[in-house]
Amino acid sequence: MRDSQPPPGPQPGHLLIADPGMTENLFSHTLVYLHTCSEEGAMGFILNRPLGQTLERMADKEEVPDALRTLPLFFGGPVQSDHLLLAHFIPDTNSHRFRCELNPDPECFRENPHSHVRAFMGVAGWSAGQLQEEIARNDWSWISSDEAFLQEAPGVDTWRLAASGDQRWQQLRTRFPKNFSLN
Repeated sequence: MRDSQPPPGPQPGHLLIADPGMTENLFSHTLVYLHTCSEEGAMGFILNRPLGQTLERMADKEEVPDALRTLPLFFGGPVQSDHLLLAHFIPDTNSHRFRCELNPDPECFRENPHSHVRAFMGVAGWSAGQLQEEIARNDWSWISSDEAFLQEAPGVDTWRLAASGDQRWQQLRTRFPKNFSLN
């Protein structure tokens, strides 16, 4: 029987989980979707830092399609924190994992009603070797992405559940429609 070896480190599409010991840091208690990761560096978005504002309040109203005006804004990270970025998260309905397209055409949202759209101010970024150093210090652990982490559930601290290894975050899937094609 062949042993299944995990990847040597996080890969694009994984969620980084900030270690509970990482305090008084911009990344304290965060879940970061890792969009890119290579020898040159890594880039992603903090998923659990809503800014309490909508896209319409931060962007030029003429540029924002009606369907996106009420989209909540999230703090994506400290790199280019004055730049707005749209992320289109497209889940695989069988595995619940998702992939991400950046700055998509707003028409694509109508094509996949099961997708999630988020607006981020800034990104999380690491230079060559920096993320690997932080992992070696045990600042981060990682898991495969799951669309349950994109659900907004009042009173549910998805970071705390993920950081403790508690699998109850999977119960957020019960909020998903039974038949996505009917949405």
